Amino acid sequence: MKKNFIFAGLIAAVFSISPVLAAKSKSLDNVQAIEALRTIAPDRFDFAYTGELTGALQKLKEIQPGLAIGRHQGKAVPITVDLTLNQASLYETLKMIAQQAEGVADVVWDGRTAFLRYNASAPKGLDAVRLEAKKWQLGENAQPVLSPEGVLLFPFGQGQPEIVCAPLRACSIQLQQGEVINNVILGDTVRWIPAPAKTGEGPMATPHVIVKPTDKGLTTNLLVTTNRRTYVMTLRSSDTNYSSVVGYYYPYDMVQNWQGEMELAQRKADEESNRKVADMPVVTIDQINLDSYEIVGNKRLPWFPTRVFDDGTHVWIQMPATMHSSEAPALVVLDRSGESQLVNYRVKNAKQGGQDVTYYIVDKLFERAGLIIGVDRDQEKVEIVKKHVQNHTN
Repeated sequence: MKKNFIFAGLIAAVFSISPVLAAKSKSLDNVQAIEALRTIAPDRFDFAYTGELTGALQKLKEIQPGLAIGRHQGKAVPITVDLTLNQASLYETLKMIAQQAEGVADVVWDGRTAFLRYNASAPKGLDAVRLEAKKWQLGENAQPVLSPEGVLLFPFGQGQPEIVCAPLRACSIQLQQGEVINNVILGDTVRWIPAPAKTGEGPMATPHVIVKPTDKGLTTNLLVTTNRRTYVMTLRSSDTNYSSVVGYYYPYDMVQNWQGEMELAQRKADEESNRKVADMPVVTIDQINLDSYEIVGNKRLPWFPTRVFDDGTHVWIQMPATMHSSEAPALVVLDRSGESQLVNYRVKNAKQGGQDVTYYIVDKLFERAGLIIGVDRDQEKVEIVKKHVQNHTN
């Protein structure tokens, strides 16, 4: 995918965010851009940042003062990035920031200034969570997002997140609503102070783990076990680029819910389908017109109907079992001149006498209809004619 990392102005180049594609297309513009950024930051450096996208560029400027940061273009959309780079160049760092901003903003450098250009149609809030869950479902890496309330949400199950807390300030780690905390295990219990908390009451309360570092520059790990899962995270203290409240979203649960909704919808559709077929015997025998239609055509066809009848509102065409081994014909209604007209019908399977039976169920009564396979000289057709109507076989 392109347009996520753009160099404008005199150098004017657009680069792929894929390292593989970039390696295959070492254009002159790529070389010029790399060399130009190397003059600003000749040495490689470490870069670690978790937080809002705009803060990533500010953090980069703190490390590389020679990089000018310009005002963003377009309406800013909250999006989080989570980066840990070792011995990266300025070019590589900007490129990785662009990769995590994919679909929301472009990282632009005009030869002097780096800035963000936000896309008008970027997903927000819950839409961003759903988008990341879809990416996870497809085997891609889901990214942290900001909730509509401004809470930084990490995708559970996508690696071990690093949470940055401010010294001597409470940092809240929000878990899933209804979850029950069993154990909280903190690596450094001397310089980090943990405490439980919750929002709401009863079985649907939301649990929190509150942690407070006593100084900056501290790193430890935190393990939380609940009645649903085990959380493992890294804690780091810093007086810049920290988060006061973080939480999780759950791609696996969301995908399971989507699949459950699809299965439920399919079950309801199957039940409705079976119910409609099972409704057939509800009418009395004198309401079913069992001998009102004549079937005209080649009886050797594997889809030549077994019988045709109606219940006063629908026409039922029972197909033979041999149709399962052949192409199914299309059904059309024929007018008096023999011209075809489309008609609503359903193909339903039912159990009768322990046997699978297939019906074409037409949603209205008709005088003449045709079951057709093929076109022109290769066409095969069977006509179904109401007996009081004169047959016209083509």
